[in-house]
Amino acid sequence: MAEELGLGVNNKEFEEAQTASREASKASLKVGSKDVVKLDVHDIAALENNTSVPKTDDSAKFGKTLALNYYPSHAVPKGMGNIDATIKAIYHRKAFFQSTQDVPADAVFGIILDRTSFYAEAGGQEYDTGNIVIDGIADFEVTNVQVFNGYVLHIGHLKYGKLSVSDSVVSSYDEVSQRYIPLLFLERMLLAPPLATS
Repeated sequence: MAEELGLGVNNKEFEEAQTASREASKASLKVGSKDVVKLDVHDIAALENNTSVPKTDDSAKFGKTLALNYYPSHAVPKGMGNIDATIKAIYHRKAFFQSTQDVPADAVFGIILDRTSFYAEAGGQEYDTGNIVIDGIADFEVTNVQVFNGYVLHIGHLKYGKLSVSDSVVSSYDEVSQRYIPLLFLERMLLAPPLATS
């Protein structure tokens, strides 16, 4: 692709940057390992057997890309920015809870909503960050988003208040970082090593 655009690549600098990136990635995995929140096959099976927790409808994430790229912030059509959602599950250390009161203060944990506008990390696409709030009552800061067999897990910590299963909340992604994620994704794709052909 770079050749088609008449661009050159400094292979030595590219290889050095790629090596540095790999090392930084390894280091970040080691540092944050105690706060890793993820569903395993047993957790997913428990969710699939629980009819009150549907797989997350994440179709709203596609509308926001259109909104961010084509509308001024004051003219975003209804339904393309923050969305209303319902908490379906609260997850911490291999267990599901009915309320955040059962989760230790300052703990990193996950929330599953019935619907979301957050992008989960997948295929090189960086995850969104933002907040899940009940205005003036509770604020959950989303610092990571992962998808497990259709269940979107919003990972983060409670800044204040209390959240419970069945609460109506507002799902609000960080628009500033969302504007740069497509550029980072494109950069990764352009800088990725070419696929080997046989």
